[in-house]
Amino acid sequence: MNYKRAFQTVLFIVFALTNCFQVKSQSVVDTNIYTFVEIMPGYPGGHYSMHHFIASTIHYPKIAFENDITGIVYVSAIVESDGSLTNIKLLKGIGYGCDEEAIRITTLMPNWNPGVHEEKNVRVSTTIPITFQILPESTGPIYNNAHVLPVFTDSLFDFDYYISTNMRYPAGISIENIIDTVNILYVVETDGSLTNVFLRDSTSNLDAFAYEAIRIMNKLSGAFEPAYIDNMPVRVRLTVSIVFDYNKIDTIDCELISCKYEDIEYRYYKQEDVVCTVVEEMPEFPGGMNKLMTFLGKNISYPMEAKKNKEQGRVFINFVVEKDGNISNAKVMRGVSPSLNAEALRVINLMPKWKPGTQRGKPVRVSYNIPVKFTIN
Repeated sequence: MNYKRAFQTVLFIVFALTNCFQVKSQSVVDTNIYTFVEIMPGYPGGHYSMHHFIASTIHYPKIAFENDITGIVYVSAIVESDGSLTNIKLLKGIGYGCDEEAIRITTLMPNWNPGVHEEKNVRVSTTIPITFQILPESTGPIYNNAHVLPVFTDSLFDFDYYISTNMRYPAGISIENIIDTVNILYVVETDGSLTNVFLRDSTSNLDAFAYEAIRIMNKLSGAFEPAYIDNMPVRVRLTVSIVFDYNKIDTIDCELISCKYEDIEYRYYKQEDVVCTVVEEMPEFPGGMNKLMTFLGKNISYPMEAKKNKEQGRVFINFVVEKDGNISNAKVMRGVSPSLNAEALRVINLMPKWKPGTQRGKPVRVSYNIPVKFTIN
C-alpha cells in the first residue's frame, strides 16, 4: 500500500472539509444603513441613563455660559451592528462651543444596544439630542413627591384631556397602526413653570414621537399650581406618559402638514374633522358672552327636587361647536346632582347656532366648556 499517497489523500479530504465548513460558517454581512428596524438601537439602560451620562460628562463652554446660550444640539451617528457609534456628525448646532462639546460627549458614549432587522444586528442611523441649559443658581432641591402635588390649571379639565386634544401624529412611520408610549420627565418649579423636560424612554425609540411629546410639554410652562411641602412651594419631578395610538385616527382621511421643531422639519397627520381646543378664532355665542349668560338665566328651570334638597353649585358642560355652528356631543364633565346635571344639559342643547371657530380662515370643530351655575336665592 502506498502510505504516502494515502496520507496525501487524507490531507486533501481534511482540507476540503475544513474549507467547506469555513464557507458555511461565513454569513453575508449586511452593510446597509437603516433608519427604521424591528428593534431600534438604544443607549444601554435607556434614555434616562443617557441623560445622566450626558449630565455627568458635559462641560458647559465658558463662552456659551457667559452669553447665556442655551438650546439643543442634534448629532447624527450610525449605530453599528456591534453597538459602536461611527460617522458622528453635527446635524444642527447652536454655536459658542456647544457643537464641539456635543460631538465630544457622543464620542465618549459606550456601545449601544444595536438595532435588529430580520433577527440580525444591523447598522442604523440615529439622531442624538444634547441639551445645553443654564439653570438659576438658587433653584433649591428637587423632590420626587410632595404633600400637595402640582395641579394643572391651563385647562378647565384634566391634564390628559389637554394632551390628547393637542398632540399631532408623526407621518412617514413605516408600520401601520403603531401604538407608542413616550415617557417624559419634567420639573414643576415653584412658580408653576416647567423645566428639565426630557425623554425618559419610549417603546419605539423613534425621534419623531419624542420630539412631539417634548413639544407638547414645553407649551405648558406656567400652566401649573406648584407642589407644596409643609405649606411651602417646592420643586418636584414628575413623569407623564404620552400615548400615540394610530388606531384612533384614519390616516387616509388626514391632511399631511409640515412643521418645524428646533429648525428640523417633520411631517404630521392632521385630521380634517379633529376636534380642536384652541384655534385662532374661538367660537362665539351669537351676541357674545353677555348674551349667553342672559340666555342661560332665562331658560334654566331650577328642579324642584334640587331646591328641596338645597342642591346648588356649578355644572361643567363640555360640547362641540361644529363647523356650521350647531352644538353636538354635550356631556357633563363635572356635576352637582342628577337633577341639576340633567337641567344643565337640557339648556345647553337648547342653544341656537354659534359663530363657529376658525383656523387659517376655515371653520373647524372646537371643543368648548361652559359652567352652568345654580344658586338658590
